[in-house]
Amino acid sequence: MSPRFDEVARLNNLLGRREAIVDREKDTRTINHGIVERMEIDQDIRNAAPWLLEVAGCFQRGDATLLRKLHYLLDTYHPDNDEDMELIERLLEAAKTMEEK
Repeated sequence: MSPRFDEVARLNNLLGRREAIVDREKDTRTINHGIVERMEIDQDIRNAAPWLLEVAGCFQRGDATLLRKLHYLLDTYHPDNDEDMELIERLLEAAKTMEEK
């Protein structure tokens, strides 16, 4: 995998850890030492924001509709082309995520 793909996986893990730390911070019964770790995680997320926004900015309104049409055409005329279908499906999921409110 390329470094960016590894970084996305690491960030997903960090988000889960951050949530657990925040939950621990809310518990007033114990001394919490997670604030430094949470600050480090927050910094990692802030560092990743520029390239994540750059990738997200590649999508435009209507891409999901166009990708659905492309998916249909590919499925209709080249149904045995699994590799390309998987690519279109991933791009379609990303485009749908970008178009959600």
